[in-house]
Amino acid sequence: MKLGRYTSIAFILRTEHQNGSMLMSFWLFLLPSVFLTWGSSDRLWQAYALRPTEISILETQESERSGWLVKQGGFSQPGLTRFTPANFGSQRLNEHLGWYLYQVALYGPPDILIVGSSRALQGVDPLALRKAIGEGQQGELSIYNFGINGATVQVVDLLIREILTSDQLPRLILWADGVRAFNSGRSDRTYQSIIESEGYKLLLEGVRPSVPLLLPDAEQCYDVPIPFASSEPSVSLISSVLSSPCLLPPVSDRHQASIWEKALATIQANRTLSDLTPLGFLPVDQVFNPQTYYTQYPRIAGQFDGDYSGFYLQGEQAISLEQLLAYTQRRQIPLVFVNLPLTADYLDPVRLAYEQKFHQELNGWVNHQGLMAVNLVSPELEKLKNPKYFADPSHINQWGAIAVARELAKRANIPWPKPQSRMETAR
Repeated sequence: MKLGRYTSIAFILRTEHQNGSMLMSFWLFLLPSVFLTWGSSDRLWQAYALRPTEISILETQESERSGWLVKQGGFSQPGLTRFTPANFGSQRLNEHLGWYLYQVALYGPPDILIVGSSRALQGVDPLALRKAIGEGQQGELSIYNFGINGATVQVVDLLIREILTSDQLPRLILWADGVRAFNSGRSDRTYQSIIESEGYKLLLEGVRPSVPLLLPDAEQCYDVPIPFASSEPSVSLISSVLSSPCLLPPVSDRHQASIWEKALATIQANRTLSDLTPLGFLPVDQVFNPQTYYTQYPRIAGQFDGDYSGFYLQGEQAISLEQLLAYTQRRQIPLVFVNLPLTADYLDPVRLAYEQKFHQELNGWVNHQGLMAVNLVSPELEKLKNPKYFADPSHINQWGAIAVARELAKRANIPWPKPQSRMETAR
């Protein structure tokens, strides 16, 4: 097994007695600054969640270009550093920072960063987008979904201009949301919570969230006994893996990969869908059924919807948009706003009128401020309004997120970055 740059590893075989029987478990400790290459295939397969007493596989997927399908969270084993960013007053923002900054430290920033509110978080599948963009081209792009519940223009501006450093920014920003994010007439509770937080106070003092320093470069080969790495896993082994938290061994060819992927599909199916994937995406499997939905939830008419309260498209949100556009344009980072689909059931006459006003304002920002925009609420995209693509009247489910990703990949007016090799990324 060859270990790449910034390497530190310990492999421990331990035994313990429980109720008179001997248990054997394998522990693989990796500092959060490691990538592994198995043979010459240069592919990464594992995604780990480490806790004080166990290691479990979260997600196993192949990445041809980078390690952006790696792992969740930090480390809490003795001798390892657990990265816990200061509290920014938003649980989702805190969670994203822990994931995102580790992966940036490992592999550099992603090619594409998806930002926005919960509508973006569960409305654009980064893996589906990567595959759709990658059809017919060499290599694949790395994509991360940094959607934050309740995010407005002010929150997105704060994230891009203040929380993340310039070398943590992507090559393209996809901002997926809707009119609610631009309404300055409503209370911006998420932004207020962030600027009142401990993390933001530290930010004002010049202390940015960051990961521990990487170890010096090292090129070493370790003869680590990894069982099952060169043989086909048995049915009993897969069964035991599925029934207990354990470490799956690395696989070195596509035949082994297909076997492990079947086993891991079961693990993935049993995961709680409220968890983020390693790419920051929140898959939601609920399907909006108008006939049953309103027996459980009230039907709120547009004139009583708090998201449109005091509807005003100027003010602090518009100011933040100007700042964000100026910042990204100086750094030559394309910013594309995606107006996400809504159900026909949601777009009553009042909301539809607000939506039309927003479209007019959006066209002004496109024509005069250089914002790029994709409107997925347009009449010619009726298929995206299908309730089967939604979890509720205004939030997309995991099937809708795939449909949105595929629709975006068709857009020639989006300046998709070209895939880079690992060597180019490391420069």
